[in-house]
Amino acid sequence: MHAPNLYRYALTVLSAALLLGGAPSAHAQEFSKDKAKIKPVPVADGAAKISPANTQIEFIGLHVGDDPKPRLGGFAKWEGSLGVEDGKLKSVTVKIDTTSIWTEFDKLTTHLNAADFFHTAEHPTASFQSTQIKPGKQAGTVEISGKLTFMGTTKPLTFPAKVTVDKSGVVLTSEFDFDRITHGIAGHEGGVERLVKLSVVVGQPSTRGGKPTAAQAASSKTSAAPVSGLPVGGEVEPWEPVHVSGPHKGTQACPVCTYMKAPAVVAFAKSGDKTQQMLTQLEQLLAKHSDDKLKAFVVVLDAPPVMVTSMANGSRLRLTSLCYLAPKTREADLEKYKIDPSVENTVMVYKDYTVTANFNNLDVAEDPDKLPQAVDAVLQ
Repeated sequence: MHAPNLYRYALTVLSAALLLGGAPSAHAQEFSKDKAKIKPVPVADGAAKISPANTQIEFIGLHVGDDPKPRLGGFAKWEGSLGVEDGKLKSVTVKIDTTSIWTEFDKLTTHLNAADFFHTAEHPTASFQSTQIKPGKQAGTVEISGKLTFMGTTKPLTFPAKVTVDKSGVVLTSEFDFDRITHGIAGHEGGVERLVKLSVVVGQPSTRGGKPTAAQAASSKTSAAPVSGLPVGGEVEPWEPVHVSGPHKGTQACPVCTYMKAPAVVAFAKSGDKTQQMLTQLEQLLAKHSDDKLKAFVVVLDAPPVMVTSMANGSRLRLTSLCYLAPKTREADLEKYKIDPSVENTVMVYKDYTVTANFNNLDVAEDPDKLPQAVDAVLQ
C-alpha cells in the first residue's frame, strides 16, 4: 500500500472514532470485544465514571473494492460519565483527548497528529453530550441522541446501544456504522468506504494493538539483531506482494491489512532446494494449525514471475502464499522488513503485528524442528 493512501484512509477512520454515533453495523468485524472480560462499571451518586480503565472504543475502516484493507485504532485517553436514574440510562457525556490517537502503525499515528490531518495542537479535544435517550427498537436497547463537537464544529448525532443497569453497575455495548460523508468527512469516495465501523464497550478496559509485550521488548533489547529482517519485538508494516498461490492467488492483497493480528510466517528467500523444502514444511504447518488461523507468505527474491508461478505449481501449494515483489514497491518493501537480498533466506514469525522469531539462512532439512517450535510458541 502506498503511504499517502494509508494516511488519507486513516483520516476518515479516526475521525469516526471520535463519534459515538451511526447506524447499526451489518458486518462482523474483528474488534477486541470479549464478553468474558466485560464487567459492570459501578454507579456512585447517580453516575458511572468511564475511562480507558473500564471502557473500550475501537474503530475499523475499509477501502472500496474486493480488498478492504481494514485499519484498527482508537484513543488512549478520554473521560466521561453515564448518568443513571431509577435503573435506567439518563445521560452520556464523553470528552476525548485527540492527541492520544493510536493505530497499529507508529508512523501513521505520528502523521495523523500533524496539521494536515487532525491538527491536534489546535484541536486537542472532542466531546459528546447526549440530549435524549429513548427506548430502542429491540428489548434492552436504547437510541442515544446528542451533540458532537469535533474540530471546532458541533453537529447532532444519534446512535444505538444495548444497556444493562443493575446493582453491580452499568454495561453498555454498541457496534455500528458511521456515515463519514454525512458528518462532513468528504473526499476519497472512490477509495474509502462511506461507512466506518465503530465499537464501544463500557465494561471492558481499552486495548492498544500493535505493541510488543514486556517479554518481547526485553528480548529485543538483549538479543543481537539479525543480519536480515526485523528483530524480535519489531513491528510488521503493510506491504503488497503479488500472490501466485494460496488464498489470494492473482492479487496484490496486503497480508498485514487482511489478517491483522493473526499469527503468520513471512519469508524472503532465494529460489532453490532450501526454499522448496521450506514450502513443503509450511504447507504442512498451515494444515496442522488451520484452526489457529495461521498464515504463511514466502517471497522469492531472485526469480522472474513466470518461474515463481512454476515453483508454486510444482509444489502444489494450496495454503501457502508464494509471492514476488512488484517492481514499483520492491525496494520499499525490502526496506520495511529490513531484508538483505544477499542472505539466502529470512524467515520471520509474528503475531499481533509483533515479530516473535527471526531466522536467517534457515535449513529445514538440517533443523526440521526450528520453525515448528517457533510457530508453536507464537500460538500459545
